[in-house]
Amino acid sequence: MKRLLLILASTFPFHSTANDTLVESIERFTDIFSVSLSQNPDNEKTVATLDINYQINDKLRVFGEVDTQEYWQAGLGYSFWQGDTYYTENTLKVSEHEITTGIFIAKLIHEQWTLLGDINYNYMDRDFDACLPNLCVEHRASDTFDYSAGALWSPIRYADFLYKFNQEIGFKKDTQDFYIKDDTTVGPGYIRNEARTNIHYHEVAVFFNLKYVKPSVTYTIYPEAKNYVEFGLAFDF
Repeated sequence: MKRLLLILASTFPFHSTANDTLVESIERFTDIFSVSLSQNPDNEKTVATLDINYQINDKLRVFGEVDTQEYWQAGLGYSFWQGDTYYTENTLKVSEHEITTGIFIAKLIHEQWTLLGDINYNYMDRDFDACLPNLCVEHRASDTFDYSAGALWSPIRYADFLYKFNQEIGFKKDTQDFYIKDDTTVGPGYIRNEARTNIHYHEVAVFFNLKYVKPSVTYTIYPEAKNYVEFGLAFDF
């Protein structure tokens, strides 16, 4: 779900006209698609991602993404509460090993400042069992929840600046059980590793509001992992 805030922020034309409300701005610029390039911090390979977003009516939209590492996600968003200076959206997203539901909120507090945030429940389907000739492993993944909070600063018509804090926390510990084949009892030859998901990171982004296209640069900062840069290009023909 972490991309939703960045995608929506890149489509908010806060300086489009002086009379636009926040909702009108969102509706006029949500029929978009975007492409982005980033480097996978685990294997240093370049990853290309395609995002598509289509507004069905003033409350309902569909969206999805796919990348060159065979990851995909499809989703549905419904805005149940919106006004001149605020916007909320419930979302449901499905990918190969995860189902996510949550809520996104945007609040215009000043003509140059918008607060953004979301919170989500992630149902994980990532359990697996595998065996080598003499060793087996059982992996059980806990469901998680994640949230983000940030602010978008729009000092000039042609550029917006975003800061966002993100965190994902497991409800329970993930477990990995290693054991000699056909011996599942706790004792010699049996090892259990347990760890609870608790990841946080920061995102800093700049969006350039040009006619028909919106380039962006996002820098993601992991305190305990490699940082990376993502270059994006959103189209709103």
